[in-house]
Amino acid sequence: MLLSLRSAISGRAQKGNSYRISIKDVEEVSMPNALLAPCGIDCAACPAYVAAQNNDKTSLEEVLRSWTSNPEITVDDLLCDGCHGERVSKDCRECWIKDCVKEKEVETCAECGGYPCEALETEWGEWHVTDPVAAKARLDARRIRNGIP
Repeated sequence: MLLSLRSAISGRAQKGNSYRISIKDVEEVSMPNALLAPCGIDCAACPAYVAAQNNDKTSLEEVLRSWTSNPEITVDDLLCDGCHGERVSKDCRECWIKDCVKEKEVETCAECGGYPCEALETEWGEWHVTDPVAAKARLDARRIRNGIP
């Protein structure tokens, strides 16, 4: 089944389906590099990022309650300016994907010669907060924009 990037991002794509990406689709999902996480997450859509940018402690507390019941994780652990920002949430600071792209000296997984690797696809399959299909679509679009086959 071939789906457009737009459909994939809107969540209508099912896991395992492929999709065709047009240049128009690529332009529609362009986003500032500073807000694209190495794994394809749109940091600007992350509730922790949004609450931190708005200095909204109440929302950060709500995010914390919805994400974990671990008493060792605090609201301060969620303060985040995106993966490339000055403040990075605890989960993202400890992310193996960030370590991997740093080791390979690439900005995102999209620039990696092994993209998409089995480890990344496994990680996407375990996400509950973020849409993995949209993350892959963003990275695929980045590859097209950068002329990477």
